[in-house]
Amino acid sequence: MTTPESSTPPDPATTSGRRRGFNWRNKWVLIGGSIAVVVAVVVIVAAVILTAGSGVVGGNGSALKMLSDDTELLVMIDMAAIRNNEDNFPGDYDDFADDMQQRIDDALDTQEVAYGQVDSYILAGNSRTYEEMLLIQGDVAFSDIQDDWDDQGFQDDSYQGYDIWDGDDYYVLVEKHSAVIVSDSEQMIRDVIKIIDRESGSVEDDPDGNLARIIASLDSSPIKLAATGDAAEDCDAWVDGCVGYGAGYSGADPQREEITAGLVVVFSSERRAERAVDDYDQVANFMEDMLGNIARHADNFTSPARVGEVDVDEISADGEFVFGVGFIEIDAEQ
Repeated sequence: MTTPESSTPPDPATTSGRRRGFNWRNKWVLIGGSIAVVVAVVVIVAAVILTAGSGVVGGNGSALKMLSDDTELLVMIDMAAIRNNEDNFPGDYDDFADDMQQRIDDALDTQEVAYGQVDSYILAGNSRTYEEMLLIQGDVAFSDIQDDWDDQGFQDDSYQGYDIWDGDDYYVLVEKHSAVIVSDSEQMIRDVIKIIDRESGSVEDDPDGNLARIIASLDSSPIKLAATGDAAEDCDAWVDGCVGYGAGYSGADPQREEITAGLVVVFSSERRAERAVDDYDQVANFMEDMLGNIARHADNFTSPARVGEVDVDEISADGEFVFGVGFIEIDAEQ
């Protein structure tokens, strides 16, 4: 099978250097040969999937209320579930927690948000505009964050009753959803405020949209990745009729020798989905490539167990969806 040509990120040299942003040059990686996702977040997810746990992303409902319905890339991590299963983390949990704390500090430009306060770590993006947004939810002290940004000299502007802070990136605090949101695009921040203000135009308001349906199908997983629209365009070169796909990770077995992943591919019609199941090897190879790419990046992280072979089983169609169960071999003894 020939791998389709990968998506190509914009050249940072041609974009404004005013914002630090999320460093597009270093963050693009293929998942299943098509989706471009931030390397740092994929590595986090690859480490987190080695954690036994269950449940949904904390604040999942309110998070989907803040994401625009044109979102095409989504990574949702239930940090609360990870903390609750600390004993099952296959590696040095303290190293992982320290690394996550540093990522939170760097993203929000403040040390007023502790790892233990973060319940959800959510990255949303649009492949057409190359814009993305980090949304962190939890029990945080908003006044302390504001005071710290004031001390750093961040500029404060008001938009529709919400303060937008202008620092290395743009920030907004949404107390009704216990969220801190950061993006290198002020327009993206303003669009989120509009969605929150009018209570419409979000992923949650479009339950029939492919992204919402993928997330719903992975609802029992503490870690979810999804791609639709232009972000999933290349998957049609792998499996005919593919319009979106996702993965949700349930965690490792008691001996931590295998990670289980729920996989879903959405097709443009029920007939296309049935054909994909009939051509078992093609859709299985696509799912295995998606898992394998994440697994390879896990080895770059400081604390997870070594990852090995990937396998996909139990593929079945349900309407426009094709579901599969994936397994990643791990070696927790290092």
